[in-house]
Amino acid sequence: MLPTQRQGNMKRRLAEFFRFANVSLLATVVDYGIGYLLTHTGLTSIVVATGIGHLSGMIVGFFLNKYWVFRDTSSRETTTQLVRYVVVSLGNGLLNTLGVWGLNQLGVDNYWVVRILVGTTVFVFYSYVFTRAFVFMRKSRPVV
Repeated sequence: MLPTQRQGNMKRRLAEFFRFANVSLLATVVDYGIGYLLTHTGLTSIVVATGIGHLSGMIVGFFLNKYWVFRDTSSRETTTQLVRYVVVSLGNGLLNTLGVWGLNQLGVDNYWVVRILVGTTVFVFYSYVFTRAFVFMRKSRPVV
């Protein structure tokens, strides 16, 4: 591969990552917003609110990731991708919930501090890698 081809591939991958980050930000706003409302209206605990908020963000994230981030317009693989996305998202939700629980057990109970610290860690080390490699791994997928 020529250096200019590598640079082009790197730019496309970086653009894809930034689209993923934007979708994740939007899904996170949905997730945290619902969790915050549930927690601060007294409807549920921080741990349960984390799970419910995550499910809401997951729905937003799947469709935007499929059609905008990874530019997959095929309907043929949607069901399989959705199942894989749910598996990755459940892992994401589990990691977030366990992280929130762990920090809460250590006495950190500020909703925003706990959620942002845990959520950022899970995003950087888990979400993009598994979504790209496991959910939307079609070889025929355009890179742009």
